[in-house]
Amino acid sequence: IDNDGSGASWQIAEELYSSYPASLCFGVTGCTSYDVSTSTSGHATSPEVSLPADRIPRLSFDLATDIEPGLGLTNNPTTQKDWVYVDILSQGGVTTRIFAKDEMFVMNADGENKLTTDTNLAWYPFERSLEAFKGQTIQVRFGFDTKDALDNMHKGVFVDVVQVKLDCP
Repeated sequence: IDNDGSGASWQIAEELYSSYPASLCFGVTGCTSYDVSTSTSGHATSPEVSLPADRIPRLSFDLATDIEPGLGLTNNPTTQKDWVYVDILSQGGVTTRIFAKDEMFVMNADGENKLTTDTNLAWYPFERSLEAFKGQTIQVRFGFDTKDALDNMHKGVFVDVVQVKLDCP
């Protein structure tokens, strides 16, 4: 776990989870908010995972958010709002972003896949291919960055049921 020292951090949350008994959250103690009167950020990084070369790996995880809605300009990081993301750290120190707030598509009541920038603490499953990393040793890094000190009285980001699945080729 790597936090910026501002007072908010990644931690175990027993109050909200998609799989008993707990999830991982980013916020002040107890994940009641992440408002620390300044911008705040942090990462939670998995242990190393060796991916076989002869299988097709996928990362799946459940995500619930109560964060500042909206994106800002995705091509201008200074305007982004409360950014949640997932990176893969691979051999040679390479960091590859495989998921970000601007990719939070969830199924709505009409059965349409719609972009949401905040799940209102409802749990949604997400999955990303790790095929580009076959045969490598990787780490999965969940991150959150408020980008500013504004509108941070939300509960935060919650992650649960993180799995690397292997399919037959």
